[in-house]
Amino acid sequence: NFWQEIARLQRTFSAASTALANALKRVEKVKIVLERTPAHPGKLDTRLHDIRQALLELDERFHGNRSKRQVGEKRDPTFNDRLNFAFSGIRYSTYGPTPSHEKSLEIAESEYLTFKTELDRITLEQLPALEKDMQAAGAPWLEGQEIPVLDLE
Repeated sequence: NFWQEIARLQRTFSAASTALANALKRVEKVKIVLERTPAHPGKLDTRLHDIRQALLELDERFHGNRSKRQVGEKRDPTFNDRLNFAFSGIRYSTYGPTPSHEKSLEIAESEYLTFKTELDRITLEQLPALEKDMQAAGAPWLEGQEIPVLDLE
């Protein structure tokens, strides 16, 4: 059961990492489109900045502090680190998972659920709402958005 749980979480974490990376790329594209929008800088820029900052904070929670990723730098463990530690309990041990491996897996799951809730809020609610408001402000079309309706009247 422990092995299956780790495998399930590894797949989930991999998908979440890809979704986070894609969201950060999307924000960079939205930034370029926002710069080409005839609307004056203001609320849209602030919202985009806030979304980008929230995604960067999620990235740090997932991957750790970028500047501290070098070998030997002390940093707080991420839920990905915790999953890797739990995995070591079955990969490098003939004994099987210890209570600390099991606890690490439990913490990783708990921290991930909070992370996933925040990532979904940003990618499924905040970013699409911003893009919709940008279109209303005259922003150019961005790949992945609904094709604008042609008004012939």
